[in-house]
Amino acid sequence: MLDQMRKFAGGWVAGIFIVLLAASFAVWGVGDMLRGGASTTVATVGDVPIEAPAFLRELDQERQRLSQQLGRNILPTEAVQEGIDGQVLERMIDRTVLDVMAHRMGLDTPDAAVADYIRTLPAFQGLDGTFNRTAFETVLRRTGFSEQAFLENVRADLTRQQLLDVIGAGAQPALLTTSALNQYAREARTLSALVIPASAAGEVTAPTDGELASYHEDNTQRFTAPEYRAVTLVAFGPQDLAAQIEVPEEDIAALYETRKQSYTVPERRTVQQMLFDTQEAAQAAAARLQLASDLDQAVADLGFSAEEISLGAVTRAELPDAVAEAAFALEAPGVTAPVEGPFGWTLLRVTEIQPEDVTPLANVRELLRTELALERARDELYELSNVFEDRRAGGETLEEAASALDLPVYKAEAIDARGLGKDGQPPQDFPRIDGLLQAVFESDVGLEEPINETTDGIYWVVRVDGIEPSRVRPLDEVRDRVVELVTAEKRQAALAEKAEAYAEAVRKGETTLDSVAAEVGAGVQEISGLTRLQPKAPVSGDMLDALFEAAEGGVVTGPAAGSDGYLLGRVTAISRPEGDAAAQAAQTRQAQLSDLYRQELIASYIADAKQALEVSRDPAAIRAALNSYGAL
Repeated sequence: MLDQMRKFAGGWVAGIFIVLLAASFAVWGVGDMLRGGASTTVATVGDVPIEAPAFLRELDQERQRLSQQLGRNILPTEAVQEGIDGQVLERMIDRTVLDVMAHRMGLDTPDAAVADYIRTLPAFQGLDGTFNRTAFETVLRRTGFSEQAFLENVRADLTRQQLLDVIGAGAQPALLTTSALNQYAREARTLSALVIPASAAGEVTAPTDGELASYHEDNTQRFTAPEYRAVTLVAFGPQDLAAQIEVPEEDIAALYETRKQSYTVPERRTVQQMLFDTQEAAQAAAARLQLASDLDQAVADLGFSAEEISLGAVTRAELPDAVAEAAFALEAPGVTAPVEGPFGWTLLRVTEIQPEDVTPLANVRELLRTELALERARDELYELSNVFEDRRAGGETLEEAASALDLPVYKAEAIDARGLGKDGQPPQDFPRIDGLLQAVFESDVGLEEPINETTDGIYWVVRVDGIEPSRVRPLDEVRDRVVELVTAEKRQAALAEKAEAYAEAVRKGETTLDSVAAEVGAGVQEISGLTRLQPKAPVSGDMLDALFEAAEGGVVTGPAAGSDGYLLGRVTAISRPEGDAAAQAAQTRQAQLSDLYRQELIASYIADAKQALEVSRDPAAIRAALNSYGAL
């Protein structure tokens, strides 16, 4: 809604609080998607419910926003696949948490403050810059708000903002601190360096049996095999039944019609709005524009700047009735006749037309068929799970009960707590189900646990068939790997020793970097702009401490990044922030950290409040709401 207000105001740029308001004022898109049934609570904050219609309204607004941003219609199913539904619900929960806590603290916003704030919104102001009742009522009518509902929304947001201001108060580090942080982060060094190749270490002696045994003993965790379990799993869900369900074409077409709005991106027109004090002035301007060969120049000659009169790309619903009728009556870009709008006499210029985009039934037929089949499969799954459990209660094993009902059975001969087999990969074709691994490693051999249901409607039951305890693989089993690791360590140690010998010779003036480079077959390069936070190859993070401890002219060594070589270099320049630029940078960093501290304080407060208020979510209600929205 506030996006519309901004367009009505002709280029008004909202502050951050307006962004907060926008999230709670969304009312487009879902209509009466849940008609025919009572509201379902998808989440509860303390004793305050979040109902499905409100959840779907915000989800649809977010989907429409993304569609406009990406320039294509984002289907409800896509929105859910990308996790947008979860983000929207968590945002609503956070907002409700703040509302509840503000109420408990006795925070409120008086009527006078609400009224004063609304009067400052440019969307509700006339040509004289003061509050215009007609404009106010027009905007509310177009956005579907009653006056009382709008006032209460504003009151809630202003009250919420009071709490946020209290939480974030004082979230500002001292300028001395940010100045020191700035010095630390922006101090830069230039290094003349070369990379000594690994081959310069020469041949290293083969590890002895004693060295191998010692390394194996000192690094047992590196050679420890995890506990593995052999399991049998029966899992079945809507997908297993959906393929067997026939869905009539007329049902698909009927569902498409009920969802057609979700598949439609409305026509948008890029509109400029020129306001005049009288009808006569508007008519005179219209006559001049009709004769103009260069409309941009003609508009400028009338005293209007393109930025001031732009309403942006708007839909019919985002404009007052009379204005919308005129703007959308044009068959091509051009200028309308004078029209009397809520702000006075108006000329509208349409510069671009983006036609309505309706995703045809053919493009979504399979999605709708699958949705209907899955919905009908879910109805049958519960009964199927009961039959399955009855057969198990009658003495049948998992395999026998599954075979009798033609249900899939999955086996993993060895799986660890991460879901990986002995080859380090997930067992082929073995389902990944939330809570499954935890159940496997909390169970015991031979126990057939009760059947479980996931939030996606998948029923599953698992049995542990065997346990292979965690063990340290003996040296004989991993000998080749140990030899490889010990040899690499010896080679790296020899290379580090050789690099340090070269460094000492350079420090004493006995040789130069160029001479060392020629000896080892490397080249000297200058690496500038090195900071503690931004190492550049071949300088590795492991040598940053030595680099920044060295004075100008100091010689340093360390492992080279991106290779198995060793770096040798001399610090040739040091630069530190100073003067006005340093002071400005410290102030900028102070502002950045203040915002970060404030966000962290608010996030921490909300997290603590969620625990205190016992926030709950109802997966079944969420699934039902998303199903009604056509997102599953």
